[in-house]
Amino acid sequence: MKILPAISESSSVFSYNRFGVAGSDKLKVSQDGLNIVNTLREALTSVGFESPFLLVGHSLGGLYANLYARLYPNEVAGIVFLESSTTKDISLNEYQGKAVKTINEMFKVLDSLSSHKQFNEVNFVEKTINQIHLTDTFPEKPVLCHYWWTRKSNDARGSSKKNDLRINWNYFH
Repeated sequence: MKILPAISESSSVFSYNRFGVAGSDKLKVSQDGLNIVNTLREALTSVGFESPFLLVGHSLGGLYANLYARLYPNEVAGIVFLESSTTKDISLNEYQGKAVKTINEMFKVLDSLSSHKQFNEVNFVEKTINQIHLTDTFPEKPVLCHYWWTRKSNDARGSSKKNDLRINWNYFH
């Protein structure tokens, strides 16, 4: 998060780890989208931040920013999605091989044995996506999407190497 100090020189910044992420408190309730959005709203209120907010969602945070904007459009000035998950990512499970599916199921069983890991957000992605689908349409707010990837190319000897870093920014309003 090297960018946060630079941004905080010109803007107010609120950055936090959701429950169960990094060194944050252990989970006591399921971390589905509604719980995460409501926890964020409570945290923003408790530190005195006033809307409208520019939400920035990375990875799973993109789902939560999406849900927040739909539930509380008057509190959102815009959204930045950084390599964010989308509601269509759940369909990627269909393309996993048998070995990957088996490993994922084993992790779910292990998580269910833990008093706090059973509430982990990764176990509630599908529920969060359903919560997004049950809300109103996405509000008319400025949206910036960022993603990057590398393209593999073959050199003259036929070996594969990564090159040609691509960075794309898409702005929608």
